[in-house]
Amino acid sequence: MSKYKNEHLDCVLKSHKIENNETLMIAYRAKRDEVREQLKAKYAGRIYRVLHSGSYKKFTGINIKFDMDLVIPFRRNEAGTLEELYNELFTYFNEEYGKIDSSLRSVKRQKVAIGLEFYVDGEILDLDIVPGREIGDYEKDGDLNLYLNNINGEKGATLKTNIQKQIDNISGNSEARDVIKLLKVYKRQNNEAIKSFVIELMVVRALIGYKGDGNIWSKLKHTMTYFKDYMTTARLVDPGNQNNIVSDSLSAIQKEAIASRFSNVLQQIESDEALLKVYFAVNTKYPCEPKRSAYVVNDNTRADTLNNEDFG
Repeated sequence: MSKYKNEHLDCVLKSHKIENNETLMIAYRAKRDEVREQLKAKYAGRIYRVLHSGSYKKFTGINIKFDMDLVIPFRRNEAGTLEELYNELFTYFNEEYGKIDSSLRSVKRQKVAIGLEFYVDGEILDLDIVPGREIGDYEKDGDLNLYLNNINGEKGATLKTNIQKQIDNISGNSEARDVIKLLKVYKRQNNEAIKSFVIELMVVRALIGYKGDGNIWSKLKHTMTYFKDYMTTARLVDPGNQNNIVSDSLSAIQKEAIASRFSNVLQQIESDEALLKVYFAVNTKYPCEPKRSAYVVNDNTRADTLNNEDFG
């Protein structure tokens, strides 16, 4: 066990806590709640409750780059086609919402979401709105169909999902959450071309039945070794849709490249542990300092604990 590796990774996690910037988080929550209330009022009777989802709900958010996600589940008989539903929401935000809230700066079509950018007190706040329509009985099974918007102008498609099942796959797994956050830091800092959803599924798979040391470096090393050995062959299934094979979204060449890079990073860190800070760097906005053989964030930030209201 390397004391340096574990202390450094502990610091990386602490410095990337989403709650380190309390002012920004307060602004995010306030804006999210404003949007949620406007949607509830405008679509009353047509939708179920507006859901919080994404990395916040899964407790895997990091503060390098983040947004908040709201899922809008429409009742099956209160919506037209999925494309019409998506376009209706887009038009509402693009043409009407700015009259209600002048802080809205841009509205963008994304793959399944409508991306909103707000400018509040000098900060950019990103909020993703994901419209969906119930398939059977949403209140019983949570199943939704989403519209896959094709931003290249071709005809879109649909995707079945279950947000709660995706959340449940991560939210109760504390061992996996810390490793997921570290690999998201690695992804952002090293421009690794891998989706966060793939990271989540691979980490959970890697740590099933894990019986190694409980320290963070041992778990991270074990997981990165799993990426190296199985990225090219792992069959990753979306917990929210057993027919959605997430690993198929990557080509064989992309899988091989990811496996090769993980292998190279592991080799370099094993040969020189100081290189850990090259691939997993501390967020310099919230640096740590040694104290009693452990790293601590050297300001008065609060612990990374979010209340239930943050997640609906």
